[in-house]
Amino acid sequence: SKTTRLNRSKTTRLNRSKTTRLNKSKTTRLNRCKAIRLNRSKTTRLNRCKTTRLNKSKTTRLNRCKATRLNRCKTTRTTTTTTLYSLSC
Repeated sequence: SKTTRLNRSKTTRLNRSKTTRLNKSKTTRLNRCKAIRLNRSKTTRLNRCKTTRLNKSKTTRLNRCKATRLNRCKTTRTTTTTTLYSLSC
């Protein structure tokens, strides 16, 4: 009876350690998945910010070019009208 009791306690102890080990591996796996998911969302958020920043800079550059073009056109128009006026006089 002593040996059976000892064997029983041994098996229970072993089973307990097995379950704890399994649970630990499960949690680590889950945590890894969670971390990956979080990192993905972080990167997408960062990329979104980057793209918006890039788009903003692009639009400002384009607007600057547009403004310079318009100003050039305006100046040429005004010079032509002044020369025409001076010629008519």
